[in-house]
Amino acid sequence: MIWMTSLTNFIIPCILQVVQIALILHGRQGKTEDQWFSECSLMMVLNGYLTIIGVVFATVWANWSRFPTTPSSAASPWSQEFHASEH
Repeated sequence: MIWMTSLTNFIIPCILQVVQIALILHGRQGKTEDQWFSECSLMMVLNGYLTIIGVVFATVWANWSRFPTTPSSAASPWSQEFHASEH
């Protein structure tokens, strides 16, 4: 689970930043200024949206992994099994 969180919050945005820098430095060759500006702007927007989606998914995955998937396996905080497992 920690691997997925690091992938969505760090690795993918870093890769997109490297692609963005490469586009800015070397992407103008053979293109008009409008085409180059459009590609760089699209990459910046894509990077921002993927970062936001990665944070949302990481939050959902972190909360999803904290709770059991079946209600029968979950001990209620008011049950004896819950307090017995704390000691």
